Amino acid sequence: MGDSATPPAEPSETTEPDSTPWARVDTVADGRVVRVTVGGDIDQATVAALDEGLDEGLALTAESEARMLAVDLDAAGFLASVGLSALIRTHHRLHEDGRELVVVLAEDHKLVRLLWTTALNHVVTVVSSIDAAVARLAEPDPGADAGGSAVEGREAG
Repeated sequence: MGDSATPPAEPSETTEPDSTPWARVDTVADGRVVRVTVGGDIDQATVAALDEGLDEGLALTAESEARMLAVDLDAAGFLASVGLSALIRTHHRLHEDGRELVVVLAEDHKLVRLLWTTALNHVVTVVSSIDAAVARLAEPDPGADAGGSAVEGREAG
């Protein structure tokens, strides 16, 4: 007589890991700097989270003594053109009020090449750390600079 136990079902070949794009955006006011930290991938499916975080950052900047909105992209894995557009819009809105948008991105981060290829580093200031962003506040009128980068002498690729 054979074994009547039914073997366990094999995993379905149609079962796939969740590949839903995700993004996390946190906004914090810290004295004269408002920091927006971005994690995950920013594309058409997730740009609303970035827009919301940037809008919150703009509001906190306007309500406070903050002269700078620092967008930390170190935890971001991908930034589509809609994300670049959101950063440019935010830069223009801040610039109208004499405030500055600074992008924080480690020099060896894969998104550095994107910023150089699209010339975003000529529109906004790109620094390698939040400390470097805060140090810009000690400089006279950082909002007068149209852009630039603390790492622009480094080849991005």
